[in-house]
Amino acid sequence: MATHLAKLIPRDLSVLDVGSGDGRIGSAVMELRPDLKLSAIDTTVRDNAMIPTTHYDGKRFPFEEKSVDLVMMIDVLHHVEDIDLMLAEAARVSRQFILIKDHFVRGWLARQTLTLMDNVSNRQFGIAIPANYQTEDQWNLLYANNHLQSIIRRDHLGLYVWPLSWIFERKLHFLQLLSVDKLHPSSTQN
Repeated sequence: MATHLAKLIPRDLSVLDVGSGDGRIGSAVMELRPDLKLSAIDTTVRDNAMIPTTHYDGKRFPFEEKSVDLVMMIDVLHHVEDIDLMLAEAARVSRQFILIKDHFVRGWLARQTLTLMDNVSNRQFGIAIPANYQTEDQWNLLYANNHLQSIIRRDHLGLYVWPLSWIFERKLHFLQLLSVDKLHPSSTQN
């Protein structure tokens, strides 16, 4: 995952990693891309986090408007009740880009497969699993609502080896780099 992210993030940016978890992905990105300045926030700050992480309430990012270049949310948005609010917050604090890795509900048993993956990966950490997975059309509507423009989307991430890829990959994962429309600033309710 870190390799994919490192290739997509433009050079010399400040990056906010939202929902950084144990910091493993952010740390790996920093190793590959020392030109980046990374900060991280999460609703639960883990003692073993590999990067410095600031606690936040899960609703409002503790950053001023347009204070970072890129907001990164890796496997975070399907864990929140209000994806639209999270995207609005990301657009509020980002000067340029939002980078998302998440899932599509696409194909046979997609929702069940994604829920199983989430339970195996996240239940042990007490992470909420509302299974708020979206179809491609739903994602596109969320982007449009927040004045976000797609720059690059990758659907073939190669995260699993065969035969696990046949079960868990199936175009269920995507990585999307979006630009923030500066003509339509997003705002959130307090």
